[in-house]
Parts: sequence; structure tokens; C-alpha cells
Amino acid sequence: MAESIPPEERLVIALREREREREREERHTHTLCVSFFRYLASGCMFADLHYAFRIGKSTARQIVKEVCQAIWKCIAALAIPELTKERRLQIAPSFEQFANFPHCIVAVDGKHIRMIQLSNSGP
Repeated sequence: MAESIPPEERLVIALREREREREREERHTHTLCVSFFRYLASGCMFADLHYAFRIGKSTARQIVKEVCQAIWKCIAALAIPELTKERRLQIAPSFEQFANFPHCIVAVDGKHIRMIQLSNSGP
């Protein structure tokens, strides 16, 4: 059957198929971006993305996961620089001065951790 189609027509068919693939990839990329930013901006649930974009809930979860990983891979070094010994020694006095936490170099904001004193550990 393919032998009956002239080579130039086969080339045209192949080019049209490739163009359709590119269009599908572009739509997929667009859906990825739009659904991810909607999730971040509105705080909606994956079920909302499922209905809004006609994608599965597990697909919506996977999209958010993949985009977050890609963003992290690109900006992790900029957002959280490597902690060298010099940088730790520079950070620690600030914690002691402003937060009254000596020997501290990092804090988690918004979390309250209940600490229980162990028996025989002091007054």
C-alpha cells in the first residue's frame, strides 16, 4: 500500500503528522502550565483541576509534582545557597542577637513544636 503512494506525498503525510504531534505537545505544555499556576494561585484541590481541564486527578497530581521538581531543579541553588562553615559562623550571631537563640543557624517559621523535658536532664 505504501508503495502505491508517491514519495513526495509520503513526505507531506509525514510532515503533517509531525505538525500534529507538535500541536499536541504544545497543548500539553499549555495545560501543564495553566493547571499548575491555577493550583498555586487558588489553592484548589486536584478534583477542581480534574473537572476544569478534563484530566485525571492522578494526572493533575503528577503535573504539579513534575512542575515543582522542575522549578526546584532550576532555582534551588539560588534560593538556598550551600551552607559553608563561614556562612554558618556568619548566621549564628544574628540568631543569638535577634531571636535569643544561641548556636542556631536555621529556624522553621510557623511551626510550634512541643518539647518535653526528659527525666534526669536538668532542672
